[in-house]
Amino acid sequence: MIKIIFPKNLVFLMTFMFIFLSTNGCKKESIIVYTIPKETVKSVPASESEHKPLHWEKPNHWVQNPQSRMRLASFSINGKHIKNAEASITVLPGTAGGLTANINRWRGQLELPALNELELKKNYSTIVIKEKETTLVELVSENLLIQNQFKKRMTVAIIREKNQIYFFKLIGENDLVLKERSIFLSFLESVSFE
Repeated sequence: MIKIIFPKNLVFLMTFMFIFLSTNGCKKESIIVYTIPKETVKSVPASESEHKPLHWEKPNHWVQNPQSRMRLASFSINGKHIKNAEASITVLPGTAGGLTANINRWRGQLELPALNELELKKNYSTIVIKEKETTLVELVSENLLIQNQFKKRMTVAIIREKNQIYFFKLIGENDLVLKERSIFLSFLESVSFE
């Protein structure tokens, strides 16, 4: 018969660990609940916001959509079958993320790879509309993104007005956006920042 002898220190240590774990290991943690007063946010009506109201002449065949929280205006342009497009106006403060980040975000929406700043220069030009320098971005998808039948095209005009950036975007089926391009540019000529 084999007899196992434990050193006295080991027996003492095991006894101490058993007592310690059984008294401290099963304690329930208490949950502390804090009540923090809600911050008050001053709501600014649209008429008091920093951007001036815009005025424009809508092309007759553009259908105005209800105003949304992010857009000052949006319009549907119905083509044949599923060939549709949409025009929108958005305003953001400051630099709105910068030109490079915005173009790469739009390229991503068309499933195009991101480009560096030098390569991006091929994606935009500078034009003048009503004495305002305007950045014009033109992108087209390589893939058939609209119901796997049609390429998608985007034309964006970016206009700085004081400390705001206005984005005028035309997006939809490639052929329809190309057809609407001159109408879109005429629409931009009609915009007044007063």
